[in-house]
Amino acid sequence: MADEAVNIEYIQPLNAVRRTCDDDTTISAGALLELHDSNQVSGSSATSAQSAFGGIAAEMYKAGSGLGYISVYMDGVFDLKNDPVLTANAGAPVVISGANTIAPAVAADLLTGAVVGYLEEDAAAAEVVRVRLRGS
Repeated sequence: MADEAVNIEYIQPLNAVRRTCDDDTTISAGALLELHDSNQVSGSSATSAQSAFGGIAAEMYKAGSGLGYISVYMDGVFDLKNDPVLTANAGAPVVISGANTIAPAVAADLLTGAVVGYLEEDAAAAEVVRVRLRGS
């Protein structure tokens, strides 16, 4: 995977929650995760646009390990990569737009749990920007 999130500011106490995941898929530490039924997460992908936000992987999950769960961050400030086309201003809510990328939210995203967090700086196309996660 590429463009994983980088934590730049922890919120104390650190809020890592446990989610289930498929044992046949490796998830990189720092991966943006989408939330599915039964508290299950998977790595974001090109088809993840406007998916419910499941957190940022706090650790690597190795396929075949047999654990079936992963710790994820729901709080903190992270550097995330913006969409290669769209731009947004500081304060704007953002959503998953693809594999480890974000984009400005639209009104419907505010109702569906898709919001990842809020920009703390203006975001140019394909720029790595500071995002404060929405919390748990």
